[in-house]
Amino acid sequence: MSFTVTNIVTGVQRVYSMLRTDDIVTYLNEIRPDILRRLRLRNTSQDISLTADTREYAITAPMLGATSIEYIRSATQSNRKALVATNSETLDIVNPNWRARASAEPREYYFVGTSTGSKIGFFPTPDTTTTGGYPIARIHYLDCDTLNSGSTIQDDVLSPMVYVHAICQRYAEDRGLEDLPLRMGLFRDEFDRNEDYLKGRQANATSTRLRCKSRRVSAAQ
Repeated sequence: MSFTVTNIVTGVQRVYSMLRTDDIVTYLNEIRPDILRRLRLRNTSQDISLTADTREYAITAPMLGATSIEYIRSATQSNRKALVATNSETLDIVNPNWRARASAEPREYYFVGTSTGSKIGFFPTPDTTTTGGYPIARIHYLDCDTLNSGSTIQDDVLSPMVYVHAICQRYAEDRGLEDLPLRMGLFRDEFDRNEDYLKGRQANATSTRLRCKSRRVSAAQ
Protein backbone atom coordinates (compact mmCIF):
# COMPACT_ATOMS: atom_id res chain seq x y z
CA MET A 1 0.00 0.00 0.00
CA SER A 2 1.06 3.63 -0.25
CA PHE A 3 1.08 6.24 2.51
CA THR A 4 2.94 9.44 3.25
CA VAL A 5 5.64 10.46 5.66
CA THR A 6 3.04 12.86 7.07
CA ASN A 7 0.94 9.84 8.14
CA ILE A 8 3.92 8.56 10.13
CA VAL A 9 4.68 11.97 11.64
CA THR A 10 1.06 12.31 12.78
CA GLY A 11 1.09 8.83 14.34
CA VAL A 12 4.31 9.45 16.26
CA GLN A 13 3.19 12.87 17.50
CA ARG A 14 0.04 11.33 18.94
CA VAL A 15 2.39 9.49 21.32
CA TYR A 16 5.21 12.03 21.69
CA SER A 17 3.80 15.45 20.82
CA MET A 18 7.13 17.15 21.58
CA LEU A 19 8.94 15.39 18.72
CA ARG A 20 9.54 17.68 15.74
CA THR A 21 8.81 16.60 12.18
CA ASP A 22 12.48 16.83 11.20
CA ASP A 23 13.49 14.55 14.08
CA ILE A 24 10.82 12.00 13.16
CA VAL A 25 11.98 11.96 9.53
CA THR A 26 15.56 11.40 10.72
CA TYR A 27 14.44 8.45 12.85
CA LEU A 28 12.42 7.09 9.92
CA ASN A 29 15.41 7.10 7.58
CA GLU A 30 17.47 5.35 10.26
CA ILE A 31 15.04 2.51 11.04
CA ARG A 32 13.40 1.90 7.65
CA PRO A 33 16.27 -0.01 5.94
CA ASP A 34 16.49 -2.48 8.84
CA ILE A 35 12.73 -3.12 8.86
CA LEU A 36 12.62 -3.69 5.12
CA ARG A 37 15.61 -6.03 5.28
CA ARG A 38 14.02 -8.04 8.08
CA LEU A 39 10.74 -8.29 6.16
CA ARG A 40 12.75 -9.32 3.07
CA LEU A 41 10.97 -6.83 0.86
CA ARG A 42 12.10 -6.06 -2.67
CA ASN A 43 10.60 -3.02 -4.35
CA THR A 44 12.53 -2.67 -7.59
CA SER A 45 14.64 -4.57 -10.10
CA GLN A 46 17.51 -4.13 -12.52
CA ASP A 47 17.83 -6.00 -15.81
CA ILE A 48 21.22 -7.17 -17.03
CA SER A 49 21.67 -7.60 -20.78
CA LEU A 50 23.94 -10.57 -21.40
CA THR A 51 26.79 -11.13 -23.81
CA ALA A 52 27.76 -14.64 -24.84
CA ASP A 53 30.99 -15.82 -23.19
CA THR A 54 31.06 -12.83 -20.78
CA ARG A 55 30.92 -13.94 -17.15
CA GLU A 56 30.72 -10.72 -15.04
CA TYR A 57 28.67 -7.51 -15.41
CA ALA A 58 28.73 -4.13 -13.69
CA ILE A 59 25.86 -3.30 -11.35
CA THR A 60 24.63 0.22 -12.02
CA ALA A 61 22.39 0.73 -8.98
CA PRO A 62 23.05 0.39 -5.24
CA MET A 63 21.30 -2.64 -3.76
CA LEU A 64 20.14 -3.12 -0.21
CA GLY A 65 18.64 -6.13 1.46
CA ALA A 66 17.61 -9.53 0.17
CA THR A 67 18.33 -10.21 -3.47
CA SER A 68 17.03 -12.78 -5.93
CA ILE A 69 18.03 -13.29 -9.55
CA GLU A 70 15.95 -14.62 -12.43
CA TYR A 71 17.20 -15.83 -15.80
CA ILE A 72 14.44 -14.81 -18.22
CA ARG A 73 14.44 -16.50 -21.61
CA SER A 74 11.43 -14.76 -23.16
CA ALA A 75 8.33 -12.67 -22.41
CA THR A 76 6.38 -15.82 -21.55
CA GLN A 77 5.86 -15.78 -17.77
CA SER A 78 6.76 -19.45 -17.34
CA ASN A 79 9.95 -19.19 -19.40
CA ARG A 80 12.17 -18.08 -16.55
CA LYS A 81 14.06 -19.65 -13.69
CA ALA A 82 15.52 -18.58 -10.37
CA LEU A 83 19.30 -18.68 -10.14
CA VAL A 84 21.02 -20.06 -7.05
CA ALA A 85 23.26 -17.81 -4.95
CA THR A 86 26.91 -18.83 -4.58
CA ASN A 87 30.34 -17.19 -4.28
CA SER A 88 33.68 -17.59 -6.00
CA GLU A 89 35.20 -19.45 -3.03
CA THR A 90 32.46 -22.09 -3.15
CA LEU A 91 32.80 -22.42 -6.92
CA ASP A 92 36.55 -22.97 -6.52
CA ILE A 93 35.84 -25.92 -4.23
CA VAL A 94 32.79 -27.46 -5.90
CA ASN A 95 33.64 -26.73 -9.54
CA PRO A 96 37.43 -26.59 -9.97
CA ASN A 97 38.46 -24.73 -13.12
CA TRP A 98 34.94 -23.25 -13.31
CA ARG A 99 36.27 -20.13 -15.00
CA ALA A 100 37.40 -22.25 -17.93
CA ARG A 101 34.17 -24.25 -18.24
CA ALA A 102 32.24 -24.04 -21.50
CA SER A 103 29.51 -21.39 -21.69
CA ALA A 104 25.93 -22.53 -21.11
CA GLU A 105 22.67 -21.31 -19.61
CA PRO A 106 23.50 -19.90 -16.15
CA ARG A 107 22.43 -21.80 -13.03
CA GLU A 108 24.13 -19.76 -10.28
CA TYR A 109 25.15 -16.17 -9.55
CA TYR A 110 27.65 -14.44 -7.30
CA PHE A 111 28.63 -10.88 -6.40
CA VAL A 112 32.15 -9.53 -6.46
CA GLY A 113 33.64 -6.18 -5.47
CA THR A 114 36.22 -4.54 -7.72
CA SER A 115 38.22 -1.32 -7.70
CA THR A 116 35.64 0.18 -10.08
CA GLY A 117 32.50 -1.00 -8.26
CA SER A 118 30.39 -4.09 -7.71
CA LYS A 119 29.74 -6.76 -10.31
CA ILE A 120 27.47 -9.76 -10.68
CA GLY A 121 28.85 -12.96 -12.14
CA PHE A 122 27.16 -16.06 -13.55
CA PHE A 123 28.02 -19.76 -13.63
CA PRO A 124 28.09 -21.22 -16.17
CA THR A 125 29.11 -18.20 -18.20
CA PRO A 126 26.11 -17.15 -20.36
CA ASP A 127 26.18 -18.67 -23.83
CA THR A 128 23.58 -16.38 -25.44
CA THR A 129 23.72 -12.65 -26.20
CA THR A 130 20.63 -10.59 -25.38
CA THR A 131 18.81 -9.95 -28.66
CA GLY A 132 15.34 -8.43 -28.99
CA GLY A 133 15.17 -8.00 -25.24
CA TYR A 134 15.98 -11.60 -24.22
CA PRO A 135 17.50 -13.48 -22.54
CA ILE A 136 18.22 -11.25 -19.55
CA ALA A 137 19.10 -11.60 -15.90
CA ARG A 138 16.74 -9.69 -13.61
CA ILE A 139 17.99 -8.67 -10.16
CA HIS A 140 15.24 -8.09 -7.58
CA TYR A 141 16.42 -5.90 -4.72
CA LEU A 142 15.50 -3.28 -2.17
CA ASP A 143 16.03 0.36 -3.08
CA CYS A 144 15.80 2.36 0.13
CA ASP A 145 15.83 6.01 -0.92
CA THR A 146 16.15 8.87 1.58
CA LEU A 147 12.74 10.21 2.57
CA ASN A 148 11.70 13.77 3.41
CA SER A 149 8.59 15.25 4.99
CA GLY A 150 6.77 15.36 1.65
CA SER A 151 7.61 11.82 0.48
CA THR A 152 5.11 9.13 -0.45
CA ILE A 153 6.10 5.60 0.61
CA GLN A 154 5.24 2.58 -1.54
CA ASP A 155 6.56 -0.13 0.81
CA ASP A 156 4.47 -3.29 0.81
CA VAL A 157 3.56 -3.18 4.50
CA LEU A 158 0.11 -3.33 6.05
CA SER A 159 0.11 0.24 7.35
CA PRO A 160 2.43 3.05 8.46
CA MET A 161 2.08 1.80 12.05
CA VAL A 162 5.09 -0.50 11.74
CA TYR A 163 7.19 2.65 11.29
CA VAL A 164 5.27 4.64 13.93
CA HIS A 165 5.92 1.99 16.58
CA ALA A 166 9.56 1.54 15.49
CA ILE A 167 10.23 5.26 15.81
CA CYS A 168 8.52 5.43 19.19
CA GLN A 169 10.62 2.51 20.38
CA ARG A 170 13.84 4.13 19.15
CA TYR A 171 12.95 7.45 20.80
CA ALA A 172 12.12 5.72 24.09
CA GLU A 173 15.46 3.88 23.92
CA ASP A 174 17.38 7.08 23.24
CA ARG A 175 15.71 8.94 26.11
CA GLY A 176 15.59 6.07 28.60
CA LEU A 177 11.83 6.47 29.00
CA GLU A 178 9.81 4.31 31.36
CA ASP A 179 7.39 3.29 28.63
CA LEU A 180 10.13 1.54 26.61
CA PRO A 181 8.80 -1.99 27.36
CA LEU A 182 5.38 -0.91 26.06
CA ARG A 183 6.91 0.60 22.91
CA MET A 184 8.99 -2.53 22.30
CA GLY A 185 5.93 -4.75 22.66
CA LEU A 186 3.82 -2.66 20.31
CA PHE A 187 6.54 -2.66 17.66
CA ARG A 188 7.14 -6.40 18.01
CA ASP A 189 3.42 -7.13 17.61
CA GLU A 190 3.12 -4.88 14.56
CA PHE A 191 6.26 -6.30 12.96
CA ASP A 192 5.03 -9.87 13.52
CA ARG A 193 1.68 -8.96 11.97
CA ASN A 194 3.40 -7.69 8.84
CA GLU A 195 5.72 -10.70 8.70
CA ASP A 196 2.78 -13.12 8.97
CA TYR A 197 0.93 -11.22 6.25
CA LEU A 198 3.87 -11.41 3.85
CA LYS A 199 4.56 -15.08 4.60
CA GLY A 200 0.89 -15.90 4.04
CA ARG A 201 0.82 -14.06 0.75
CA GLN A 202 3.98 -15.83 -0.42
CA ALA A 203 2.50 -19.18 0.57
CA ASN A 204 -0.68 -18.41 -1.37
CA ALA A 205 1.35 -17.41 -4.41
CA THR A 206 3.33 -20.65 -4.23
CA SER A 207 0.13 -22.67 -3.89
CA THR A 208 -1.37 -20.90 -6.90
CA ARG A 209 1.73 -21.62 -9.00
CA LEU A 210 1.66 -25.28 -8.01
CA ARG A 211 -2.05 -25.57 -8.89
CA CYS A 212 -1.46 -23.93 -12.25
CA LYS A 213 1.47 -26.25 -12.93
CA SER A 214 -0.65 -29.26 -11.93
CA ARG A 215 -3.41 -28.20 -14.32
CA ARG A 216 -0.90 -27.80 -17.14
CA VAL A 217 0.52 -31.27 -16.49
CA SER A 218 -2.95 -32.81 -16.33
CA ALA A 219 -3.97 -31.13 -19.57
CA ALA A 220 -0.88 -32.47 -21.29
CA GLN A 221 -1.57 -36.06 -20.28
